[in-house]
Amino acid sequence: MTECRSARPATPAQLKLYTHTQLFTNNAAFNLAGAYRITGDVDIDRLRIALARLGRGIRALNTVFEQHKGQVLAVHRPRPEPRAEDIPLIRLSGDQREEVARRLAERADTPLPPDAPEQYHFTLYQDDHAVYAALLFSHIVLDGYSYFNFVAELERLYADPDAELSPATQDDPGELVTPLPPRPDAVAFFRKQLEHLTTLGDDRLQGRRAPDGALLGEERRLRLDGATSDRIRQQAKELGCTPFSYFLAAYLVAYARCTGGRRLVTGLPLAGRRGLRQKQAYGYFVNTLPLAVDLTEHDTFADLCRSVQATTTGMLRHQNFDLAAAAREVCPRAVGGMLSTDNTFTYYKEPLRLRLAGCEVEWLIQPRRLVKYPLSMNVEDFGHSFTVNVECSHEQ
Repeated sequence: MTECRSARPATPAQLKLYTHTQLFTNNAAFNLAGAYRITGDVDIDRLRIALARLGRGIRALNTVFEQHKGQVLAVHRPRPEPRAEDIPLIRLSGDQREEVARRLAERADTPLPPDAPEQYHFTLYQDDHAVYAALLFSHIVLDGYSYFNFVAELERLYADPDAELSPATQDDPGELVTPLPPRPDAVAFFRKQLEHLTTLGDDRLQGRRAPDGALLGEERRLRLDGATSDRIRQQAKELGCTPFSYFLAAYLVAYARCTGGRRLVTGLPLAGRRGLRQKQAYGYFVNTLPLAVDLTEHDTFADLCRSVQATTTGMLRHQNFDLAAAAREVCPRAVGGMLSTDNTFTYYKEPLRLRLAGCEVEWLIQPRRLVKYPLSMNVEDFGHSFTVNVECSHEQ
């Protein structure tokens, strides 16, 4: 390493994702990608320099992960001053929204190793009708929570080109996260949930990874109209649970229908952030923890919703729990087996929207070939409606 770099040990969250990339070298499904079609009074030069400033200026985006003497280090590489020319502008003819989405999906499905010099890639396109922003990030430098922060900062810099970058852009997850031994109450909570399990995986799910980790599949999207969404909110309220718990319970029922199983384990990707400074930071903080549910213990959907609500409240309270560090105490029968789930459920309290003054911005769905798991679901809460997104392997 040269003198201009700085390095810190990877955090537990970063280390877990790094290990995944080493085990599954060709699994690019975790790469984050966003494609936006922008019409109206868009200032391309202003957008280019805003993106260049963010790319060069956010510390987490200019961090790579390298092994040194048996330790994984997060290595920060300072970059040159940003220029608008850092962001490619590609001109196309006609209406090329599908082509832009296809190009981004193809790049997103290409592995981005954690030690690669570039952990992100931004491209602007312009056709006869619109401007497009295609954004790609390695997940290890930007999680979903950080993506919301990125979009908010982009909106702010586009609106005010003279504004300084927010102080949070300079924070390093390694400075903000202090690994601590598992607390006794957290150990007791998860032991009660997991001590009977011999594995967190489920071989009833269809779809097997290639030896290099790639898992082929597709995303299916269901937009619920306002009336249906209102009924769901009202029913959740009457059942004494949140929409998050309602949809999670519905996912568990669907999962059971897919596999024929009644004793289920799903992963809940939790933010892993405490306090305002961590919430404003960029990087990877996610801690995916297992939720074990035995459907035979619940006679009604209402009972399942209330049970899920109670359990997930406890999981949120202990969202920084390091399962790997406490595995022998929490799930001793699973030690030596699979300690990660192969399906997940995520709930977004708001959608990943981009707002630029004087413009209309449309999110483009990318035709990704790879999926993270044989089965997973995420729900976007638009306030007035919900959108349900399901990823599944081709076999599932």
